[in-house]
Amino acid sequence: MSKQDDAVVAINMEMQKEPNNAYMEIVGQYIIDRCGDDAAAAAVVDGGKTLFGAMAVIEAAARKKKAGNVGVVTDREVFEAVDTYLGIAGDTAVRDRTKAAVDGAAIVPPQAPEKRNVIALDLSRFL
Repeated sequence: MSKQDDAVVAINMEMQKEPNNAYMEIVGQYIIDRCGDDAAAAAVVDGGKTLFGAMAVIEAAARKKKAGNVGVVTDREVFEAVDTYLGIAGDTAVRDRTKAAVDGAAIVPPQAPEKRNVIALDLSRFL
């Protein structure tokens, strides 16, 4: 198996330990999506980076923004925390795919505006 495959298996195994934890599923899926990158896969396989470790980093980020008993972080902050934890650069395309999967939406690539035939009339000719 390749390093990417080993990383995906490792993250999947962690996800299966808490199958009803939606947050772990989202973060785990994001890490799996990032494991297509050699650096991310190496961080998991060789660097000992784990899903549980990523969750701890996210929780620490939420604690820093805590108001009362609630700590909230944006999706951008979650992805940045995970990328920093893995020691890799952010990837907007992967973030968008993960967000779309979480929202249950399909990513629709932007399309060029529809070309329309434009007719220019000089109304002074009709006077």
